[in-house]
Amino acid sequence: MMIWTDDYEALDPALAAQRRTFRDEIKELLRERHADFPRWIVPPLGINFDERLFRLLRHTGRTGPMAAHSARGQRTAQQATQTRD
Repeated sequence: MMIWTDDYEALDPALAAQRRTFRDEIKELLRERHADFPRWIVPPLGINFDERLFRLLRHTGRTGPMAAHSARGQRTAQQATQTRD
């Protein structure tokens, strides 16, 4: 699911307000339901998003949606942290 803003919102304040309300409702739904879906990654809400982890995944050559690599990447990030400590 994506939450976006389109050009029509800049031209129509009523549409912008309506869409802003709709996006807020989606964000609230994601906050409420994320525990039921542990692999969801929602960066704007901080759900399963670790900027350091994603940077590490990209650095190791991972491409595409980072969710596909996140469980493996979390182990890699933990191992890297343990190695430095």
